Amino acid sequence: MFHPFPDDRMSAIARAQKYVSQDPLFLDTETTGLSDMDEICEIAIVDLTGQVLINSLVKPIKPIPLSATDIHGISQEMVQRAPTFRELLPELDRILKGRIVIIYNAEFDMGKITRSAQANGFNLSGKDGFSAWWWSPEDWDPLAQLFDSGWYCAMELYAAHYGDWNEYHGSYRWQRLSTALQQCKINLPQSIHRAHADAEMTRRLVLHMAQGQLTLPAMNPNEQGEPNEHEG
Repeated sequence: MFHPFPDDRMSAIARAQKYVSQDPLFLDTETTGLSDMDEICEIAIVDLTGQVLINSLVKPIKPIPLSATDIHGISQEMVQRAPTFRELLPELDRILKGRIVIIYNAEFDMGKITRSAQANGFNLSGKDGFSAWWWSPEDWDPLAQLFDSGWYCAMELYAAHYGDWNEYHGSYRWQRLSTALQQCKINLPQSIHRAHADAEMTRRLVLHMAQGQLTLPAMNPNEQGEPNEHEG
């Protein structure tokens, strides 16, 4: 695909290479829905080699609605004997503390992690054990903490890499994760709406971007270059 601002693509490749050099983890969740009140019902984390560090159903406080089950296939019956988010917290803390974490649509997953913590009785005040985790609970801001603490969004990264520019909004269009892999001709895992498969797809996509060349393609002599006034 033609990229309207090739420098942005080069910047995305450089960022992907930097992330890969820091031995990141790749995380994904499945949830009970999309609202601010919905919780995690599955979480998976894989490392840079694809090794599974955790792949667990999570029993939410509120039941899983059928509308969510229709999307990811996780039913309330499946999570009845699964650990709660509170019970998984020590293991998640051990895996994630101090690590670079990459997520496709990171702001969404971070919000659902926070909501699951609140639903399980954590008040995020720093006095209930939650402060020993991956962010400072005081004046918690998802986007700021996302980058300050080393959690990065692969969806935003790929949008700049792919270059589907929306002139009206002045930004790159986001792509679905499965669409991004198809655009890059990367094989899709089975069960693409489950947490492990989506974490693995994110890993493959970031590695694909990191393998790009940090050089601009030669201009076709039949094309006339235009000044690039865009700042990525």
